[in-house]
Amino acid sequence: MSKINLTEEEKIKIGKQCCNCGKKEDLEYHHIIPLSMGGNNIISNICCLCYSCHSLIHFGEKKNINHSEATKIGLQKAKERGVKLGLPKGTKLITQKSIEAKQKIIELNYDFNGSLSNEETYKIIGISRNSFYKYKRELKQENNI
Repeated sequence: MSKINLTEEEKIKIGKQCCNCGKKEDLEYHHIIPLSMGGNNIISNICCLCYSCHSLIHFGEKKNINHSEATKIGLQKAKERGVKLGLPKGTKLITQKSIEAKQKIIELNYDFNGSLSNEETYKIIGISRNSFYKYKRELKQENNI
């Protein structure tokens, strides 16, 4: 188990109660999809667990504990207790990929500093058409264009 460094704001968004048993003390934050399996440090991949529940996932009596099944059961129990899972509606996540794509759009696209058409831009960047237009719309709003 590695220590996850979160800001107080991030802890509030994720929750300050074990999503498995509901405890509000001895809390730790856990990667739902482990970093070793391709997970990342975004808020939607982190849940709050008490020390006991977190230890069971990593060092449970069952040597071959199914990580995803244990997490699924814990999240289901939390839902049954009325715990609201996930980020609040309307929360906007900013990813490294979106930041990099937006920088490339500004560089390449004719609506900004470049000379490429929309189709050429999203194909070169390697993002979907829908993502391209979403990012382009956000850039125009951010820059009042």
